[in-house]
Amino acid sequence: MTTNTNLILRAAALSAAMLCGMAQAGPQAYVASSGSDANTAAGCSRAKICRTLRAAMSVVDAGGVVVALDAAEYGFVRITKSVTIEGNGLALIAPPAGDGIDIPAAGLDVVLRGLIVKGSSGGSGINVMAAGSLTVDKCEVSNFLQGLFVDAAAHVHVIDSVFARNSNGARFGGGAAADVARSYFIDNRGAGVVVGATGVSTSVSMADSFASDNHLDGVMVSGDATSLGQVALIRSTASNNRRWGFAVTSGGILSVGESLAAGNATGFAQIPGIVSAGPPGVFETFGNNIVRQNGTATTGNITAVPGI
Repeated sequence: MTTNTNLILRAAALSAAMLCGMAQAGPQAYVASSGSDANTAAGCSRAKICRTLRAAMSVVDAGGVVVALDAAEYGFVRITKSVTIEGNGLALIAPPAGDGIDIPAAGLDVVLRGLIVKGSSGGSGINVMAAGSLTVDKCEVSNFLQGLFVDAAAHVHVIDSVFARNSNGARFGGGAAADVARSYFIDNRGAGVVVGATGVSTSVSMADSFASDNHLDGVMVSGDATSLGQVALIRSTASNNRRWGFAVTSGGILSVGESLAAGNATGFAQIPGIVSAGPPGVFETFGNNIVRQNGTATTGNITAVPGI
């Protein structure tokens, strides 16, 4: 055998060994309580399952899917590629401190489905500092400073989810454009939903949702001198909140239709001066709302507007 042939064979063997040792990427990756993160070398495949979401995220293709197969705690995760995480209502993310799910990179399309995210009073359950789009579907987020924190010009969709016992259930800013449907913001130590625009306008639409039993407000909207916080909501309820049900302050516009405010200290509130640099907030009611059994029905300038 010639020297050149030997060299070629050795190079081929070395290349094959290196490939075998490298993690294999794939369109799907799996985690389970019985898995091992050593299986990243096999791509966290269905036959070689990994243990943590961090391991699965390291090998799944951009645009791929990470699937949790059984009930277990799968560790916090930082998302740096477009991905869908399917928790099937079984996957628990319970960081000892800090954020549960961190999305720090721009241009990502992320879907979180069927996850239970439980904190220890710090950080954010889902922390969005940059993204393209985020869908939160059938998730439960509790015991964080912010259940969902969005400070980015991301398109955010929240569907059939629960945010409970956080300081705030969800907080939107940074130019986000969000829609919320069939979701619950309950028993949070501050407000259920906060929209606070600072430096760039932020908008949220909300339908068929509840902001109830929060220690301050159900829904609070504000902006500043150069940016608007805007919320339009329909068929939603603010009940038994200790301060305001639906409220707007400086720099905000809040439009409410076919909704209920009941059992709050104040049902509808237009509060001047909380954000001193902004213009007075605007509270629009479409005249088909129910405001009953609150300590005070309304305060401030509540503007009735006709439907179109």
